[in-house]
Amino acid sequence: SEAQALMNGLIQDQPGNPYFHELQGQILLESGRAREALGPLRRAAAQSPNAPTIRTMLGQALVAIGDPASVNEAIRHLSNAAQRDPDSPDAFRHLAQAYGRKGDIGMAEVSAAQAALNSGDLKYAQTLAYRAMTKLK
Repeated sequence: SEAQALMNGLIQDQPGNPYFHELQGQILLESGRAREALGPLRRAAAQSPNAPTIRTMLGQALVAIGDPASVNEAIRHLSNAAQRDPDSPDAFRHLAQAYGRKGDIGMAEVSAAQAALNSGDLKYAQTLAYRAMTKLK
């Protein structure tokens, strides 16, 4: 609550700073309040639409909520983040979770393989890629 109060003050002073909104969303997300994190994270993404880290965190919050509409929105944001920062393991890891929640196991394994590759785990990336190949056309 103290961190939230400090962030509210910073946002009041600089409402156009997307990184203050992102940090407010991160505080809420990491406090287990994913649904409440959506507002600040959406504001941050709207103010800085080309920032992949903000879109990744927004996608992470949407995956945590887990309802079908949120999962579909998460896939859109995480795909955007992964395209803008293809070396990020986080975007691909959360994208794998989103596809898994949607039941698209092939795409979940492709995304997890990319996350493993980006994290430097080539052997696991190869295993996941092979498994994905058996599930995708």
